[in-house]
Amino acid sequence: MAPNELQVKNPLRVVIVEDSELICTQLRQEIESRGGIRVIGTASSESTAVDLILGCFPDVVLLDVNLQPGSGIKVLRKVRKAGHTCRIFMLTNEVTPAYRAICGALGISGYFDKSFEMERCLSSLYALL
Repeated sequence: MAPNELQVKNPLRVVIVEDSELICTQLRQEIESRGGIRVIGTASSESTAVDLILGCFPDVVLLDVNLQPGSGIKVLRKVRKAGHTCRIFMLTNEVTPAYRAICGALGISGYFDKSFEMERCLSSLYALL
């Protein structure tokens, strides 16, 4: 079976957690324009994100630190506490060393500055195919 056939049959399942509707839409369009990846849900608040992630078991989560309402770090903590081991890429404008350290200790797969590293984040996602 050719690799492309595998990607179509078993797409990488992604959840986007982003409080900006514009950025969420742009991410979704970019990701879904690529074969082998399917966005299975989006959330903009902490509680919705936790319920979505724990309910649909994505392969990858793109997670912002700032949510309305809530915090991506709290989402990360709750998901890890529940035993979910999906890859989580933090994609945020909060790029302080303290946030990076907290997220790193909680087992993220990457931490990206939304303003300057969007392409790098997406390249890391595409590399999982």
